[in-house]
Amino acid sequence: MNKLTQFLVDSILNDPKPTLNEGGAYGHLAHPYEDMELTFQDLRKMVDQALIGNLKAFEKTDGQQLSFTWKDGQLRLARNKGHLKNQGQNALTKDSIKVMFSDKPQNIQDAFGFAVEDLSNALSKVSQEELNQMFGNGKKFASVEVIYPATKNVIPYNLSMLVFHGIIEYNDLGEPIAGGDAESGVILGNLIKNVNSDVQNTFTIRGPNQLLLSKVKNLPLKQKQFMSMIDQLQGSFSDQTQIIEYHKNWWNNFIREKADSFGYAISPEVLNLLVKRWAEFDKSVSIKNILKQINNEEFKNFVSAFDKESHEQQYKNNIRPFEEIFLKLGVEVLKNAAGYMASSPDDAAKQIANDVLIQAKSLKSKGATPEQLNKLKNELQRLKIIGGLDKIVGSEGLTFYYNDKIYKLTGLFAPVNQILGLLKYQR
Repeated sequence: MNKLTQFLVDSILNDPKPTLNEGGAYGHLAHPYEDMELTFQDLRKMVDQALIGNLKAFEKTDGQQLSFTWKDGQLRLARNKGHLKNQGQNALTKDSIKVMFSDKPQNIQDAFGFAVEDLSNALSKVSQEELNQMFGNGKKFASVEVIYPATKNVIPYNLSMLVFHGIIEYNDLGEPIAGGDAESGVILGNLIKNVNSDVQNTFTIRGPNQLLLSKVKNLPLKQKQFMSMIDQLQGSFSDQTQIIEYHKNWWNNFIREKADSFGYAISPEVLNLLVKRWAEFDKSVSIKNILKQINNEEFKNFVSAFDKESHEQQYKNNIRPFEEIFLKLGVEVLKNAAGYMASSPDDAAKQIANDVLIQAKSLKSKGATPEQLNKLKNELQRLKIIGGLDKIVGSEGLTFYYNDKIYKLTGLFAPVNQILGLLKYQR
């Protein structure tokens, strides 16, 4: 994961809960706008393929994540990188995972406790030869989503399910080296179903859910609207220009203008270092070393204060136009998709919208802090800009592959999750 993506994981999303296959040991799944190596041409291709329904898309689920393997004839689990190292040498047993969650609320204890028991029972019915092929006796770990009504995050599935995602192979340092595609989750789900072990005491176990996509309504108009949004950002950049170059150019101009306003003739060395730190979010570039090279006190004070107080917010502001494109795209595609896992997707969508309204009113009436109210105002405005409550669907979103990388589209889930998370975790 590059430094830009890591920043976005930590700062832009501000997600107070570990969700999907992005929590625990599995790592982060990127929105297209987070991948700075994509070109403007890539953005156009992604948008067009999504609008015409030409994506092989799997539903992105809203639960709690576990990574697991099958090693030495038993289920082993990972919640951090250390558990993945050396072929799962220190991976947790099912009893250890129960101890890990023993200080959590009872519904969390139940969710993970029942999940590891059902998962262990199901896998034990599959032949050891097939399990060794799938997991390499600890070299490979699968991601499973624990969906349990009593631990609902945002999406009300009203079902108890263990949903497999991809299987990833790790080296001895616990670093991913291969895999991650949804197909391996499909295969694992089929192995369990083929031995009639998919329905357990608490959970039904399955592979990832493939969604049915088709052309969006008013396709020519939607294509024109989205391409126009990309055109405005692209400006004079070529189709082959990577998105990082857009950001570097913005920061280059911003820094030069600030230096000029203080009468400071900034050197190429200082300019390049600031662009690297601020545009690429490379904190290995020491701000102290940069400041030592600046011989203008006013500009030095500006750089020091901006780095501490304003850089992260400005970076988010620069990301917003790209984010808006793909959140709006997610709204269009998800509203047009079929085959969601929730027991009643339409009822789930209505419940989510109602939860947002109830929670917003609750926060306003219970003496919220100015920071909370400002956050609520911003997220409600963001929700309105992206599509509004009537465009909510009963799903977190979808995942898809593009050029051998996996991405996600979440539509309105991002602001909805922020609003509900704000009230749930920040009161």
